[in-house]
Amino acid sequence: MGLLGLEVIVDGEREGVRAEEAADELYRELRKYLPDALPGKEAAAGEKGFPVDLATIIVQVLSSGAVTELIKCVRGWVKHRPSSRRVVIRDARGKEWTVTGENVDDATIIAAIKAAVPLSAD
Repeated sequence: MGLLGLEVIVDGEREGVRAEEAADELYRELRKYLPDALPGKEAAAGEKGFPVDLATIIVQVLSSGAVTELIKCVRGWVKHRPSSRRVVIRDARGKEWTVTGENVDDATIIAAIKAAVPLSAD
């Protein structure tokens, strides 16, 4: 099992009401398509290697199918307002990859997720 942290940044802010609301929006989208990949905000708080805040979503990546859905959700969320939204994908070791409106292509997101969570074939 691999864990990823998705930190939501809106207009350069990592904290505050706008970042929290945006994180809730992305969380609901992920919940729709990846219900088994989200341990729940309360369960994820303080997970080793991840910050404890309301703008970070912890995702369990268990299969290549989960990676596909994660890519769709992150890409769609960033593209909704590409000039103001960013998602920082962070692995448990603290390595980070930032997805913005300029690099929201699948190849960038796939590279970040694969580097963070090596997956075996389904």
